[in-house]
Amino acid sequence: MRPRRSRLRRTEAVPRPSAPWIFWPTLAAVSFALHFAWEYAQCEPFFVHLRAPASMAAMLRATLGDLVLTALAGLGTALVSRNPRWPLQRWTPRVWLSLLGLALALSVTVELHALAMDWWRYTARAPRLPASQVSLLPVLQLVLLFPLSFGLARALALRLSAAADSQPAVDEESVVAGDVRRHASPSTQPLSHLDGGR
Repeated sequence: MRPRRSRLRRTEAVPRPSAPWIFWPTLAAVSFALHFAWEYAQCEPFFVHLRAPASMAAMLRATLGDLVLTALAGLGTALVSRNPRWPLQRWTPRVWLSLLGLALALSVTVELHALAMDWWRYTARAPRLPASQVSLLPVLQLVLLFPLSFGLARALALRLSAAADSQPAVDEESVVAGDVRRHASPSTQPLSHLDGGR
């Protein structure tokens, strides 16, 4: 008989009950910070705005649009993977393909629409997709920042939910221990009170 080999499996954090409630606000904050930094860095060197100046308000509007695209990517990945809790679980190949595919499709669609509507143009320094008029930078933005946003929000949500849900569990154990001691105390009391009527 062959000896059974023990395999070490990587333990995975189990989402706590409060994790979904913490995840979505965390995703919004993380995604906003990442996309705003990207929009601010790429705007002046690689874009020429035609209808409105590249002001701080324009950066905020673009970032809010990126948040909408992030939500659409999350919803689309949930539909493709048939798992609405996919952001808090281990990502399967189907999740990765869906998330990256949606990032590519959404970025190209938005850029083509913006170019057709004369919202902006690209400078000469902006790299282009092969055989396309679309700049490579907005595509890389979604392809890179979608997984990064969901991944960072997942890590933070799991950590924060573990800290938030650990305190009630300790209190519950102390209450149970107190009940056990209270119910066990009559059996340990002296029996002298039984002779009080004699």
